Amino acid sequence: MPKLLRSQINGVTSSRSGSSHRWRLNSSSPMMRLLTANATAVLLTNTATSNAQDHHAAGLHATANNALGAALVEGGRPAQAVSYLQAALKARADYFDAHYNLGFALAQQNDFAAAVDQFQTALRLQPQDAAVEANLGAALAEMGRYADARAHFQHALLLDPTQPIAKENLEALKEMNPR
Repeated sequence: MPKLLRSQINGVTSSRSGSSHRWRLNSSSPMMRLLTANATAVLLTNTATSNAQDHHAAGLHATANNALGAALVEGGRPAQAVSYLQAALKARADYFDAHYNLGFALAQQNDFAAAVDQFQTALRLQPQDAAVEANLGAALAEMGRYADARAHFQHALLLDPTQPIAKENLEALKEMNPR
């Protein structure tokens, strides 16, 4: 049985099937994200409805839902996180962090095909992100698409030669020797 590959999200560590995964979450702690989400929800409730304010409110709505979704992923509740992250994307379709975090929530539920879609969208939004490349590779490897995974790990290392997840996963692929 091959070793499960690692994925990365900004330094917060979580565990799945006995292997360590790193999650990209943009706030410093779950409590801070929850407080941010609650404060933003209050702001949204009190926001007037002019066109400029509607645009601003949509941004706050997206931020609040992403923060809550990220906190739920970190707290081990990815199924609950999905609806918040989807709401963030409904408010702001080009929200890189929400696509990235939704990819992780879906991967935690072993929905690697949907995770790949989210990571690919995140990569279109920020094409030079080595962590996205590494995580896309990890999701592809989980699907058995080793050649595609290898290409993404190698590209991640071109973007950032110190990218630890890409290095580790590329080494794991070499040990597995898949074609």
